[in-house]
Amino acid sequence: MGTMMTIGLRLGRTIVLLVVALPVLASLAFDGGEGPRVYNLEEVISDLRIPTKMPGKPEKGSVTQFFSPMIFVNKKVGWVNSSGFLGKTTDGGKTWMPLKTRVSANPFFLNENRGWGCHHYTEDGGATWTFWEPSQVRCFTHLFFVDSDFGWALDYPPSIYHTTDGGRTWVRQPSGRTSSLTGLYFIDRSEGWVVSSDGEILHTSDGGKHWEVQQGNVGVHLFNIRFWDDKIGYAVGITPYIRGQARQGVIFYTTDGGRSWRKAEGRLPPAHFKSALVDVVILSAQECWAVGQRGAVLRTTDGGKHWEIISIDKPSSAPDFVSAALVEQDRREAILILASKGGLYRIWLDESRK
Repeated sequence: MGTMMTIGLRLGRTIVLLVVALPVLASLAFDGGEGPRVYNLEEVISDLRIPTKMPGKPEKGSVTQFFSPMIFVNKKVGWVNSSGFLGKTTDGGKTWMPLKTRVSANPFFLNENRGWGCHHYTEDGGATWTFWEPSQVRCFTHLFFVDSDFGWALDYPPSIYHTTDGGRTWVRQPSGRTSSLTGLYFIDRSEGWVVSSDGEILHTSDGGKHWEVQQGNVGVHLFNIRFWDDKIGYAVGITPYIRGQARQGVIFYTTDGGRSWRKAEGRLPPAHFKSALVDVVILSAQECWAVGQRGAVLRTTDGGKHWEIISIDKPSSAPDFVSAALVEQDRREAILILASKGGLYRIWLDESRK
């Protein structure tokens, strides 16, 4: 316990030293008729690093460390993961405590206590982990659970797996896809979606026994998909490489459960960014935020029809964002954004809506 407290204090001093507003930010409104607005994107943690040795005396993280997407189960409690080392916050990302464990690159948490990783699970928020028999459980690229029993996972070669016993056993579900499966989202035990590297969007209404193609191969690479309810959803990615043409981020949105998907129009983000969009945070039926490489941050307030672009003005040196979450700090809501090398950034929602 003493060692854990020491580690936490040392890490806490490291990650809360700098709260600096970045002065080189601008917002461009597209198709909405509004003039430019300036947002206050703060670098709240200059270098979030998980110790490279656990347990024992912590070391500073390497500058080459890369972080997987954040996992938040509510506005206060979340985790970050770098090379299998977990950090946990219970105050909306203001401070982080390293956990004495090593997990897979993409763990999934259902609530404040229950989570899964490669070959193991936790019932105490990641403090301790129980291992399954390796022969019974695969190591998947993506995990998603809707409750303590029902979950789905993606694997390579392209495969979808399903569990009804909390991850002890898995059954392969045929999808008929040949391209890589890159993201998944379920709203309950029956209805869910999967996206692929060819821009395909698959849907199931029977827990994965059958999958239908809602969007075929459209020649883009999709990374992620999220839904607000059974009607409103977003999928994000990037256009393919074509010699002589700049790649740019893409957003598809639906208001009818995926029966029809529409591509958001406009420069999303501007072509010179060459930015893949990798994550979205849906705040309401009308408001959604998207983040991606080269400092890309976007926002819609009309259900995906029009988007504002918020970005650091030198995309060549901007951080690559890997995920975002809605958090609460000091009784104020904010969008918290994680960069691939550990930088954490914050946009206060009450300021962005002025």
